Amino acid sequence: ESGIRGADGRLVTAQQALAEQEVRYRASEKEKTLLGEKLNSATKQLSALDAERQGLQECSHKLSLNLKAAEREKKELKDRLEEVSAQLVVRDREKTATTEDLQKSQRALIEGEA
Repeated sequence: ESGIRGADGRLVTAQQALAEQEVRYRASEKEKTLLGEKLNSATKQLSALDAERQGLQECSHKLSLNLKAAEREKKELKDRLEEVSAQLVVRDREKTATTEDLQKSQRALIEGEA
């Protein structure tokens, strides 16, 4: 027995074989279309994710710059605080010395009057 075999292996007429081939062709065309749509959708998702990644990188860069600026400002404020603290120590010593001088002068005046 020779002849044309169908998709399931049975002997079929040429017309039946062509009909089966047409069915398989249409099914593969539908699958091709679906795969194309899925590829298109995946490409759009990748583009959106890439745009989001770029936005996050920009935010990260801005945050990094802001952090560096804040660290510089913190150091400047710390240095200024140390300067002011040193000035206050000097002024406190000057105040103490002035107070002692006034007390000495006051005692001298009191003793001079006595």
